Amino acid sequence: MELIAYTRAKSGSVNYSSGGPGSTSHFAVAMFVATAGIAKDTLHIPHKGGAPALTAVMSGDAHFYFGPIPGMVPTIKSGRVKAIAVSGPERTSQLPDVPTAAEAGLPAYQSSGWFGLLAPAKTPPDIIARLNQAVAEATKSDDVVRGFALQGIEPASMPAAAFGEFIKLELERYRKMAKEQDLKLD
Repeated sequence: MELIAYTRAKSGSVNYSSGGPGSTSHFAVAMFVATAGIAKDTLHIPHKGGAPALTAVMSGDAHFYFGPIPGMVPTIKSGRVKAIAVSGPERTSQLPDVPTAAEAGLPAYQSSGWFGLLAPAKTPPDIIARLNQAVAEATKSDDVVRGFALQGIEPASMPAAAFGEFIKLELERYRKMAKEQDLKLD
């Protein structure tokens, strides 16, 4: 991947922007630079949100940024920024010509955002089951699929217990990475 080679060649002078310390974009890039072995070669420049972080890249004040696809598509299609790779396991329908990080040469890297429906801990199991069934049905609805696709989101569902385990694993993955990379919320 050109970005990795460039960063190594310019060690210490390459920076990346994010939507702020501890933001999704911060963690996505921190995982990327750690996986690529270039964490020590980069400097994090936090911003107050994704729009200022993207603006920093467009103006040349930052070298790269990982942000949500829907907000990036217009600037990519206009040519104001270049899409290098998507961070998920598959290409996105909004940018079908942009490879995944794995296809671009970094198979060990993946970072995907997710959303979930949560309920209070003492919610009765039968209510949880009904909510879970409703979500499962909704994520298969053509209208829901189309609506989310416009936002670069591919809806899916999983059983409540599996989702709880998924959240635990994600939190542990982020905690471990934050500790290894000595990430601070400042």
